[in-house]
Amino acid sequence: MINIMYLALTALLALNVSSEVLNAFKLINDKLNVSNEAAEAKTASLMGMFQSKYNSNAAKTKPYLADAVLARNMVHDFYTYTEQLKTQLIEESGGVAQGKISGSKNTDVTTRIMIERESGIELERKINELREKLFSLPMLAGLTTEARTRLEREISLSTSYDVLEAEKLDKKSWANYNFERVPVIAAVTMLAKLQGDAKDAESRILEQLYKGVDAGSYAFEQLSAKVIAPNNYVLANRQQFNANIFFAATSKTQEVEVFVGKFNNGIPLRDANGKLFNQVEDFPLQDGFTQLEVKDGVAQYNELPDRAGDQYREGVIKIKNPEGTGFNYYPFEVNYKAAQPTAIVSPDKINLLYAGIENPLSVSVPGYPAERVRAYLISGNGTINGANGEYSVKMNNVGRAKIKVNVVMEDGKETEMGISEFRVKRTPTPTAQVLGYEGGPIDIATFKVAKELKTVLKDFEFEGVHYKVVGYRMTREHKGEVNDGDATTSVFTPKMLELVAAAQRGDRYYFEYIKAEGPDKIVRNVPEISFKIK
Repeated sequence: MINIMYLALTALLALNVSSEVLNAFKLINDKLNVSNEAAEAKTASLMGMFQSKYNSNAAKTKPYLADAVLARNMVHDFYTYTEQLKTQLIEESGGVAQGKISGSKNTDVTTRIMIERESGIELERKINELREKLFSLPMLAGLTTEARTRLEREISLSTSYDVLEAEKLDKKSWANYNFERVPVIAAVTMLAKLQGDAKDAESRILEQLYKGVDAGSYAFEQLSAKVIAPNNYVLANRQQFNANIFFAATSKTQEVEVFVGKFNNGIPLRDANGKLFNQVEDFPLQDGFTQLEVKDGVAQYNELPDRAGDQYREGVIKIKNPEGTGFNYYPFEVNYKAAQPTAIVSPDKINLLYAGIENPLSVSVPGYPAERVRAYLISGNGTINGANGEYSVKMNNVGRAKIKVNVVMEDGKETEMGISEFRVKRTPTPTAQVLGYEGGPIDIATFKVAKELKTVLKDFEFEGVHYKVVGYRMTREHKGEVNDGDATTSVFTPKMLELVAAAQRGDRYYFEYIKAEGPDKIVRNVPEISFKIK
């Protein structure tokens, strides 16, 4: 299954993400839903096999079938619960418009529902409860220690996570680790993954129960080729596609051969609806096929796709018939999606960087947990710091900046996933103020308490950004007589204080040649202001 652990964001106020990236998120979720549908079809087929076995040997099959039905009901309840969570996330983030989640980027909704309302804690409890109940089914009690350990290892549905890493990230629980500050589209995809894990667990439990019936031979209608891919979405030239190809209900003692190639068009393989026949009489592949190694009845198929797009492969399983007089052939198909690597680098404020200040960034790669994502400043004069999806960039000059995003793969090596380019601008020119006023008529009593000229950035997205006043001139005009004084700090000089104390109604005061040093250490000329005393 696709292992989705998306970005950890500080604040996603105005995320500017391309439609291609949003489509990539949607594509992953769609592929998960398709995989879940395929898993449901597989378990429905297994239940049909149980029913056939029950018809022929009710006494022996009945307890196993009862456990299978119980497992189906438990997984159905869990699936319904997670589906309700998905619906709640989507509706509270604005619903769906034109086939897309309106608030797909929203992190507040996910945090509110999964963390503040403790739905994540309840989800964790249900996962653990489902796993415990599945392994407590009566007819699994006779499993050997080895078989139980193998089954527990194969079932991926769990709430295990890297506790030490979570503590470093100040993530206090499984719910926080997986859902805190996660966009709605990523949370919905994570829930779809859990649904897939539950369906996979259901399938494996049913297969184990079916083995317990211990059929000595197989019936024709009960058999089919199976292809199970842990991940139906990979990155072209980055990730290897893996699939397990096996013969349903086979045992370790059966001699199974698996081949991958191209179907021979001269052999009829499909019914009127285009569905592959369960079994064909002749070997259906053209020359040039590849035989896979089979271990314990399972063949693993691996390939590294060299292009993006839909990938399609064909093959056949060859097995002796029950009578041992010949062979039966079971065709199969392998489908998966290979996508171009996609990285998301988003300023948490606006879609550009400002020189001289810390610019918070949110960095993520669809399909990878935040702790495995790395961001590097590869162009522009500045620095970048951070980890686990939360970064801060400080640029020294205006111009352009490029940020490269890598992912640490399973082998510990980093793979480049994308490069994002941003404009770097200077912070805006501030506005001068005296006592919070920007000029105009002012009451004499109010003006006489003034002691300083300040500068402020109005309507600026970043808080805590200040300019340092490094020079200005104050001029008093009284009945045609002019007096002035200069200062090199924001605070009025003694002479300026005397001019202010002498203020009379009708006087005019001018603040000119104002200069202020910004966070980028560049001195700016600030527009002058003037007051008329009333």
